[in-house]
Amino acid sequence: MGADSVPKKLGSDLKIQTKSATYPMAGVNGEQTVDFSVVFDGISGYKLAYAGIQQLNTYISNGTIKYVEFTSQRISGKTVTWSVHTQRGTGGGNNTCVVQGIFVPT
Repeated sequence: MGADSVPKKLGSDLKIQTKSATYPMAGVNGEQTVDFSVVFDGISGYKLAYAGIQQLNTYISNGTIKYVEFTSQRISGKTVTWSVHTQRGTGGGNNTCVVQGIFVPT
């Protein structure tokens, strides 16, 4: 028994959109959990069925990142939202990601 193929589960007429975004990072020597949303452009006749982090970039110069955790994904319309829990030490840098959305016919 194997997993069902993507065409069997979602149909064969899928569309993918990719968005770059900056996710929230805790302040210096801080910790936080906040919502992070990405809004896709949308495709006429399609609805957002799934979204995932395709690439995660986290960089802090002269400091530390203790963790970055994405949980509790929710999809509503063209928007995907995660709860993002981050903790870091000192230093400055960037925190970006690439998110891909899979759209299925409505």
